[in-house]
Amino acid sequence: MLTFLFLLVIGLSTSMISYIYYKNKDKADKGFIINYYHLSYRRRFFRDLTFTLPLYIVILVFTFLQTNWSFLTYFLVCVGAGLLLFGSTFFNYYKWKQTEQD
Repeated sequence: MLTFLFLLVIGLSTSMISYIYYKNKDKADKGFIINYYHLSYRRRFFRDLTFTLPLYIVILVFTFLQTNWSFLTYFLVCVGAGLLLFGSTFFNYYKWKQTEQD
């Protein structure tokens, strides 16, 4: 449990530092960029569809194979992951179209 909390703190702090660093900088719309916060909303949208969606599916399948949860728990995990992915993808699409109009 302590290892999980340590990794969670490291991951969240790294994400927060990247977000703050790239907050007011120009976003990249071409080329290979590893950092999510350095991407434009258009590229974030496509990354969500091409990278995050398959990763979610692999993680969910692996979770189903490695755990012995009830059907309700599996269902809630799938719905929660789906809502998170849909929310972030919709937000990026909305912001992409909004920045195109400006």
